[in-house]
Amino acid sequence: MDIKKSVVLREGIEIEISRKKMKNLRLTIYPPEGKVKLSVPYRIDPEIVDQFILSKMAWIKGKRRKYENRVIGEPKKYKTGEIHPLLGSDYQLTVVETNGKQRIEIKDDNVILMFVRPDSSIENRYKLMMEFQRIALKEILPTFIDKWGVLLAVKVSEFNVKKMKTKWGTCNIAKKRIWINLELVKYPVECIEYIVVHEMIHLLERYHNKRFYKLMDDFYPGWKDVKKRLAAHGISNENNN
Repeated sequence: MDIKKSVVLREGIEIEISRKKMKNLRLTIYPPEGKVKLSVPYRIDPEIVDQFILSKMAWIKGKRRKYENRVIGEPKKYKTGEIHPLLGSDYQLTVVETNGKQRIEIKDDNVILMFVRPDSSIENRYKLMMEFQRIALKEILPTFIDKWGVLLAVKVSEFNVKKMKTKWGTCNIAKKRIWINLELVKYPVECIEYIVVHEMIHLLERYHNKRFYKLMDDFYPGWKDVKKRLAAHGISNENNN
């Protein structure tokens, strides 16, 4: 894919512009430092691009402030007011004391309600959140596995979710089993789909060789952009399998 890149400075913020073959403009803010990237179709006039950027400046600044205000690596305490990412959006946690069933619910206004006992420990709240995230991710995965099973003509016999420190996903080629990192539940669905595709293509090609990347290019154009978003967080799939 022929991509032409440039960088513009608007209101003190660097914006990387990539012109490529596509239909619509796509503006993305990447964690953790809030890097701004704008993908633009070849045919759009530079003045229109500039107008689009200016119209989005308030949104850009707001997103960047959220990343700047996060303390990287600070352990969560699972208290009201904390920000917890879910499927690419930030949700504010509200802890509700209850004598009923401990559970987590999502409200439409990007709020996570955590119902827990009045004396619940941080460990208890952590386990409750992990189970909620595990269920949320496992509900999404079959859609992508079924979709790409047809497109790639491969069958996944089993999938599961677990926490991994150095990989976004892994697979057992002989048993046609894939595992997905629980951490992915925090990212947009396109990131989850990319890892599913990556692991399923390993069922066709074990190694990260020319054939593997040719298959990625053929079936999932644009995968490199998604990979960069994940690589910014220090986890890669290049050492898998």
